[in-house]
Amino acid sequence: CCGYKSSEFFNDYNDKDRLYDAYVIYSLQDDNFVTQGLTSVLENDIGHRLCLHYRDFNLNVNNYIADTICEAIDNSKRAVLVLSKNFLYNEWGRFEFKGAVHEVLKRRRKLIIVLYGDIPQKDLDADIRLYLKTNLCIEWDDKKFWQKLRLALPSLTSTKSMTNKHCHRSTTNVY
Repeated sequence: CCGYKSSEFFNDYNDKDRLYDAYVIYSLQDDNFVTQGLTSVLENDIGHRLCLHYRDFNLNVNNYIADTICEAIDNSKRAVLVLSKNFLYNEWGRFEFKGAVHEVLKRRRKLIIVLYGDIPQKDLDADIRLYLKTNLCIEWDDKKFWQKLRLALPSLTSTKSMTNKHCHRSTTNVY
C-alpha cells in the first residue's frame, strides 16, 4: 500500500546501527586483489568500513567459524562476494563459505557479487548459478565497475560522521 515492501523498510531502518558497510567474502589466494585493490579504494578513498573474512577474523580455539561469520553478517549492511576461479575451486567447497552466503540471504542482506577473472561456466554449481541470477553482479573489468559498486553499497551520508572518526582504525578484530 505504501510503495515499498515492509521487509525492505525494516532492513534499511536496522542498517543504521550496523558496524560495517559490507562483509567481504573471498579466496585467500585473491588477498592481494581484495586488500590492495578493492579494499584500498573502498576504505581509504571512499570511506566505507569493511569486514574482510581473512583480515578481520581473529579465530582462536574457543571460536567457531560459523558463529564468527554470522556475527560479521549481523554487523554488516551488505555482503560482497568476490567470485573468482580461486574462490570457486578452493573456498566454495568448504561448508563455512556456503553457509556464509546462505546466511546473508537468509537474513535478507543484499549480496553483491564481484566477478573477478575468467570463471568457467561449466564449473558453477546450482547454488552459484542461482546467486548469479538473483543478485547484483559486477564484472571487475567493467568500465563502470567503481560507479556500480558505489551505488550498490550503502550511502555514506548517514555514516559520514562515524567514518571520519574511524578512518585510521586498527585492523584487529573487534569481535
